[in-house]
Amino acid sequence: MKSFLSTLLLFAAFVAGAQHTDYFTIGLPEKVQPVSGARYGRVRLLDARYDSSSLGVVQTGAFNRLASVVPKPALEVQLQGLVEAQGGRNAPGTLLFQLRDFRFAELTTSFREQGWCYLRANLYAEAGAGRYALLGTLDSMIHISALDVTRGLYRRASDLLADFLQAHLVQAAADTALLTYDQVLHLDSIEKQRLPLYGTDHYREGLYYSYAALAAQTPDIAEPLPQFSKKGSLKEVKIYMGEGQEVIPPQDFYALVHDGRIWVATEFGYSPLRKEGNDFFFNGRLRKTVPTGKAIAFGVAFGLVGALMVADGELQESLLRIDHINGGFLPVAAPAGR
Repeated sequence: MKSFLSTLLLFAAFVAGAQHTDYFTIGLPEKVQPVSGARYGRVRLLDARYDSSSLGVVQTGAFNRLASVVPKPALEVQLQGLVEAQGGRNAPGTLLFQLRDFRFAELTTSFREQGWCYLRANLYAEAGAGRYALLGTLDSMIHISALDVTRGLYRRASDLLADFLQAHLVQAAADTALLTYDQVLHLDSIEKQRLPLYGTDHYREGLYYSYAALAAQTPDIAEPLPQFSKKGSLKEVKIYMGEGQEVIPPQDFYALVHDGRIWVATEFGYSPLRKEGNDFFFNGRLRKTVPTGKAIAFGVAFGLVGALMVADGELQESLLRIDHINGGFLPVAAPAGR
């Protein structure tokens, strides 16, 4: 089955098109309790996001104007303030905060707002001689439903960041499995090298129920029965059920490999993947809301295929990239050759 994060429908192009700006500032917890014996007093930020132009999109004002979110002050300055407030002011060690993804998104439905924040990060301790020890990882999604969700999203994101940092301020760095800065910088590539999907040009034929199966190249059904149009588009997929055949709907599987080609299943049908550089891309359709309909923002659901998209939304042709960690569909402006 598709993973919960099978789609991340926040467009970089739409972010760039937002005419307004809203500022995200990490708020300290209401009752800050500094830790005792903190080992780290400084934090450096490594922004490793695929798109670092903003922190996503929120809706502001009485008319829910689309606004691009940017940190104020700089995110590294804010993280440093967190470390100091939580007990690390005079500690000698240094942390490296690798930000891998950080996005806000909002959607208005039935007079209520739905808000999401997706945050992925790694935290390292400098272990001397240009080496880094992994202390912890963060991969979380926040969802809020209310009349107005923006401030609540910012509050929850602030708490998540504060808790993550504080949990590791007293943690000693292990002296094994150390990484160089270059390895941290190219962590995506290292992770992809471990996945059979990214290390081959010859994909195993079959039907894959999940991204995990596709990444491991272990098909769930070795001999499905795909049906194609005269133009070569995938129309449907059947599987043997007893003595007969049964159509398997696209929401029930992740991908099909046939004749060396990978097809991903989406809400709107099937799209062939193509590999460019070290990433997989496809051209697919996503919903785009209408300006006066139930939603104001452009398709902004994290991972709920179709369920959070308005029924009367227009369709938008989009370029999407496969998230190598969870198989999510990440809208992008163009391949980054990364």
